Amino acid sequence: MKNIYLKASILALFSIFIYSCSSDDNPQETTAPVDVIATFGIRHDKTLADYEAVVTATGDYPNFDAVVFLQWEDANGDAFNGSGVLINEQWVLTAGHNIFSDGDASSVTADKMNVKFGNDPNDANTVFLEVETIVLHPTWVATGGDIFGGNDLCLLKLSNPITNITPVSLFTNNSAQIGSQVWVSGFGDYSQQTGQDANADSKKHAYHNVLDRKTDDKPSTINGTTYSGGHLAYDFDNPSGTVNTLGDANNTVDEMDLFPSGGTSSSELLDFEAGSVTGDSGGPIFIKDGDVWKVAGVLSGGTVDPIPGHVASGYGDISVFTRTFPMLTWIQQTIE
Repeated sequence: MKNIYLKASILALFSIFIYSCSSDDNPQETTAPVDVIATFGIRHDKTLADYEAVVTATGDYPNFDAVVFLQWEDANGDAFNGSGVLINEQWVLTAGHNIFSDGDASSVTADKMNVKFGNDPNDANTVFLEVETIVLHPTWVATGGDIFGGNDLCLLKLSNPITNITPVSLFTNNSAQIGSQVWVSGFGDYSQQTGQDANADSKKHAYHNVLDRKTDDKPSTINGTTYSGGHLAYDFDNPSGTVNTLGDANNTVDEMDLFPSGGTSSSELLDFEAGSVTGDSGGPIFIKDGDVWKVAGVLSGGTVDPIPGHVASGYGDISVFTRTFPMLTWIQQTIE
């Protein structure tokens, strides 16, 4: 079954995965990998607090202050949350599927959405701003929200500028390389995990990986204008190196559709390696451009069943990001 799951989170007693259109031709490995240790989102031998502490760590890290918490209601009154990143004093970049999916363009309006700045959305002192305008990428809407088009992007104009947080820069060239160190940040929903407050929103966390895949050949057209979308991806390795999804011999239909030229992947587990979880949708992936950490994409979701017995957000997970560089002209024209 060809699928990709999208990582927005519903604010209820559990998280949900939202699935795209599918077909029935997904090959699978015939034997399960050995030494798969159960975990959710983070390394089994670390705590969520370890990953939360990274966002305030000093040293050679991206500007995690610019990563924001998004909260909204759809037309049915259901409440959701996701992540985004401040790229201009009045504009936030996030994933299109946070706002539009399943063919319902009217499901979220600006008056039903807000943005919180800070590391803990439960803190009474968290800076809260309303959204003035929602701008979805035009071909994301036209294609009905198909993640395979590399156009899962949305821009949110804040009702007022934010002046006490430095926005992050986007890549303005195609220099991001396979094998680069990356950092990702978001407000993924860990509320149902042991030791967490089931009634509270999760705090901001950050995690580390190595870029395994990169494409920029996903064209989509509307009204005579063609956009060249693209994706980035990496996998969540396990401690012994026996689960290295993007480095194994098995290629699912999702992997082949997203990254037809294939590639390799290191099996080394990094100190703060992790897999994305619901609520991380729209959070940025940072890659260095020279000596500066810049945003190269936002989280769209992950492939379904990349290995036998796979549990979403566990070891073997593949996180897929929509690239910003191929869409740079649209972004710049929108926020000018």
